[in-house]
Parts: sequence; structure tokens; C-alpha cells
Amino acid sequence: MKDGIPALVGVAYSILQFDGVPIINVSQVINNAGVTDHHAIIPTPSMSKTDLSALPTAEYNILQMICTRLVSAVAEKHVYAETVVIVDCNGETFTAKGKTVIKDGWKAIEQAFIKSVGKNKKEAENSLPELSQGQSFTAKSSVREGFTQPPKHYTEDLLLSAMETAGADDMPDNAERKGLGTPATRAAIIENLVKSEFLTRKDKSLLPTDKGANLVKILPQQIKSPMLTAEWENHLKRIEKNELSADDFMISINKFIGDLVKMYNTPSDEYKALFPSKRQTGEVIGICPRCGNNVTERQKGFFCENKGCKLGLFKDNKFFTSKKKTITKEIAKTLLAEGRIFMSGLMSEKTGKPYNATIILDYTGEGYTGFKMEFEQKKGSTT
Repeated sequence: MKDGIPALVGVAYSILQFDGVPIINVSQVINNAGVTDHHAIIPTPSMSKTDLSALPTAEYNILQMICTRLVSAVAEKHVYAETVVIVDCNGETFTAKGKTVIKDGWKAIEQAFIKSVGKNKKEAENSLPELSQGQSFTAKSSVREGFTQPPKHYTEDLLLSAMETAGADDMPDNAERKGLGTPATRAAIIENLVKSEFLTRKDKSLLPTDKGANLVKILPQQIKSPMLTAEWENHLKRIEKNELSADDFMISINKFIGDLVKMYNTPSDEYKALFPSKRQTGEVIGICPRCGNNVTERQKGFFCENKGCKLGLFKDNKFFTSKKKTITKEIAKTLLAEGRIFMSGLMSEKTGKPYNATIILDYTGEGYTGFKMEFEQKKGSTT
């Protein structure tokens, strides 16, 4: 792309109707070693062969904005001198900042575009007089009482901007990538949080739900730290350079997760109420014949309260649905109490005809719950 940039900038310059010859510093925007994501919007050379006057005004203005940003990206740097003044007054310390523009650089292009679209917006420059160490001044002061406002809720634009710099101060200078996500993934991260009901949209604001706030409270600090992202990004870069094997990286992640599970396998008392177990809210319908714990009704079926026990009676169990039946509460109670239940009107998958049989609960193996059928023999039958 490097060789094509000067011609492309020249076309953009002519569309913007700027005078003179553009200064093009291609090295500012080309770095093969740093290519990770492709998320820029740039014009194409076909602009020079198109009647742009036929474009609707809104589209033409957008094209001009994109051209302006391209030309600015390769233009000269905006250079200014900044002065910080520290003043002691009656035991209190005050500071003031001011800057003087040395070279307009790309800012001149931006200002020219703003002026061309009918706006005359110029950034206010805080200027300071000539100063020297130890100089004294006479100042007037006044006291004003006011009230601070709480921080405003994040909008989607503000949150995307905050994600770009989140945790950057805590990350090492040589971190491969700073912030949360990439320009190509940050919007998707927000959408996933909304879809998972950790965030909710209210007007233009994004607000945390109780579920989201509780999750932040209980997550280990290691997972919440941006240092984890920086560390893993560094490992991925080493894999890319063949300095680390992918298998070793996955082994380290598995160990990391295993250590976390061992350390945080039981929630503390202060967090137990944040995520009440749905297992304990259903009606007790019987005793588990495998381990002796309570079996309760839940949305999808009837399950043992012992997490290590695999006994469960799903309402839409394939064994029953294939026979046009579902496990009701009464059927589940009988199976748990007696281990079997006689059922009529079972439909044959092969013939489509009804038949009767005794369903036997099969829980003796180490696997999940199964069923067997027992048929009543007719009198005089030899089979």
C-alpha cells in the first residue's frame, strides 16, 4: 500500500480543493511490523474518475471528512511548546498551563476543512506572559460555593473510548496491546454483555444490572486485572515468533484455571445470597434411590440435590417422548418411590399402535439415569 499513498493523497487533496502541494510522510501510517487489525476507512483512487457533484450532500460531506483525515494522517506534525507554572501563595500551591503553537502542521488542514463547511471553530489557546523563576505577581481571588455532580453514566461511545485505555497505566510499557479488546471487537463485547443481561440500555446510557454488579463482586481479582490480558497477549506474540509453543501456553492456562477453581470452589457467606441456587427452590417430590438426598422439581425436570449424583428425570426425556409421553410430577414420584410404574397408551415407534408396559427406573450404573421396559405375559403364552 505504501507506493499508492502519495497518489491517493493527491486525489484527496484536489477533492478538498486545498492550495499548494501536500506534504506526505508515508512512514507515519505504514508499519508492517505493527499490523494486527484492519479497521481504517480510507478513500479509493476511483474518486478521480467519478462525478462527485452528483453525490447527495450528506454523502459528499462524509467523503470530505474521510479525505481530510487521510491527508492529516500523513501531514507534518503539530508542534507546540507547553509551559507549566507553579505558584506559591500564602501557603497554598496553584498551577497554570499554557501553550504556544510553533508549527500548525496537520491542524492547519483540519481547520481549513472546518472553515470550508461553513464553521469557524478554532481551539482556544491558553497563552501565558513571559515568565521567569522567582517572579512575583499581584492577584485577585474570590470564593465560590458549588456542588459537584456525580459522574455521568456511560454512553456506548464513551464506553468504547474508556475500553481503549482501560488499565493502560497498570500495564508494562512493552505490553503488546493495551486496553480491553480491539477496535474490531469492542462493540461486540458490549453486545455480548447486553445479551447476557450483565448490562442494559436505558435511553442512551449503558447501566449494569444486578447480575452484572454481583458478578464483578465475586470474580477473583486475577481475572478482572488488565494485566492478565497483557500477559496473554505477550504469550501469543511469542507463539507467533516461535519462541513459545501453543501447547505450553494452553497448559499454563489450564493450570491457571485449575488453581482458581481449587482456591474459590466455595463462595464466602457474604456472596452466597447474590446468586441463590435454583436447585433449592423447587418442590421436593421424593428421595433419590441412588444417594438418599432430596429430589426436587426444576424447570426441565426432577433432579437430585446432590451435585455429585447424576440422577435426573428430564420432562422431555427421549425415552418417553418417543412413546408420546412426558414425565409428569406424579410419574416421577412413583418412579422414585417404587422404582417402576405401569403405563398404558404407549405408542410404538414402528407400528404407531398403542401398547401397555411397566417402566423400570435404571439408576444402578455410574452413568446418567436410564429406563427399561417390562411386558406382561399373556396366559398360555410360551414366550
